Order: sequence, then structure tokens, then C-alpha cells
Amino acid sequence: YVQDPTPAFRSRAKMALMHSFNVGSHVPQDRPHTLAEKQSEHVPGMRVTLRAGTDAARGLPPCQASADRSVVVGTIRMGFGHHRIAYAAASWAVASGR
Repeated sequence: YVQDPTPAFRSRAKMALMHSFNVGSHVPQDRPHTLAEKQSEHVPGMRVTLRAGTDAARGLPPCQASADRSVVVGTIRMGFGHHRIAYAAASWAVASGR
């Protein structure tokens, strides 16, 4: 489909349907999410952030990350290899006192 400059109607319809399933009526936001933080249950010294205002973040303090003392490691759920890379980066940050 990507290389065909004039895809068939069926291919275009499939693509539009998949796009609507993935995105739906989501409207992009141009403002940042407010974060809350808590101590990691698994790694001493590591802080875990959650989106403030959600049930999971109820009662947690706001995120206190600073630009000069914090290392932010962001991941999405993909596979164990990505988890291992993120864990290695977070472990280094905690061990180096950041």
C-alpha cells in the first residue's frame, strides 16, 4: 500500500478504518500533562511518575524532577528488550546519584 501511488478503494477503506480504530475521536492536546510521583516498589531510590488527576495518582505529591538532578527514562510497552534497556538506564541514574 505504501509504494502504490493509486491504491485500490478497498486498501484505502481498510486504512481509514484502522486509523479510526487506533485514533478514534481523539483530539491532540498542546499542553503538558501534570505528573505525580511515588517511590518505586522495585528499585530503591528510583521515583515513578504517574499522570496527576487519575485514580492511580490519588494522594500522591506532584513530581519534583529538576532539570539538573533528574534523569527521565520513558518507555512504552513493547518487549522485554526495551524494558532491559530502560532498567539499565534507570539503574545507572540511581547508582550515580542522579
